[in-house]
Amino acid sequence: MRNRIGIALAALTLAAFTVSIAAAGQYPQDHNAWSIGFGVGGASAGATADNGASSDREGSVMGNFRIGYPLNEMVSLAYEGNAWSKSQDGVTLTFAANTIGVAVFPSEGLVLRGGIGFGSATLAATGFGGTFTTTENGLGLHVAGGYDFRLGRTFAIGPQVDYGYTSFSGGHVDWFGAGLNFNWYFVKAQ
Repeated sequence: MRNRIGIALAALTLAAFTVSIAAAGQYPQDHNAWSIGFGVGGASAGATADNGASSDREGSVMGNFRIGYPLNEMVSLAYEGNAWSKSQDGVTLTFAANTIGVAVFPSEGLVLRGGIGFGSATLAATGFGGTFTTTENGLGLHVAGGYDFRLGRTFAIGPQVDYGYTSFSGGHVDWFGAGLNFNWYFVKAQ
């Protein structure tokens, strides 16, 4: 079943890139607009304790959400939410970074994102008629780089690589992954 899902996601990604490349260049890269977007993909995550002990890295799903306000054609202020999550045998582990930062558009289609804010690591276990949840909170960081292929005047799709980091009392967690982003650029700022 997992192999079928992986093959289906790979086929969907390939199809999206084929359409993206075919449509690229038809619409200008105008980033001086309010923006909203989300992305999905896969990532590897791990935890490290302050004493140096670390976990094996685990692969799973990653997602992100963003909303931005343009300062000019090349820079937007942005809220970025980025998370990695894995469920297995009634236990769900989620790492997240919710940050305020910037999105920089240094050249045609290229976007660099970064922010600092609030991070969390949450463990939820289901069993014995209930769910037990514990969360550690701390500093959250997020950096990313991607490319927007404009498919319409206001819509772009493209690949993005992400790195998320959350520190808390006793250690930190981090995740690195890649995915496909969907971005909308709305009313042009005056």
